[in-house]
Amino acid sequence: MSPFASAEPSTISSLRPSSQQSLKKPADIAEHEKCEEKMNAAVEWLRSDCASTSTRASGRVTPAVLSNVRVKEQGLEEVAAAGVQDGSILVMTVFDEENFKHVETAIYDAKIPPITPQRLHTRTSESLDLSRR
Repeated sequence: MSPFASAEPSTISSLRPSSQQSLKKPADIAEHEKCEEKMNAAVEWLRSDCASTSTRASGRVTPAVLSNVRVKEQGLEEVAAAGVQDGSILVMTVFDEENFKHVETAIYDAKIPPITPQRLHTRTSESLDLSRR
């Protein structure tokens, strides 16, 4: 008997959509949670990769490239504003100077291929020049 076979045969009518089948054993529950975590990570990576691929293909940069970047459990849009300069330079304006290093680290950690953060100091705000190189 296969290790994946159950003692009771399943019928189509006993199956539930969207993984709503109840799991009884703690080991099964733990395995399900582990798999779900890995699948969610894979989906997030794919979203990020597709966004960067579409940007590279178009030749123009958009703030959507940074949509999945997280800064201290917050979305990037909550601590900074993104803008485009000259069609190829993505400029981030950080609202609070305390978050500047966290934003820079989050962008590096996102590993978005064509982006290299550079710090720009202006009189009105702290900005990151995310030039495509």
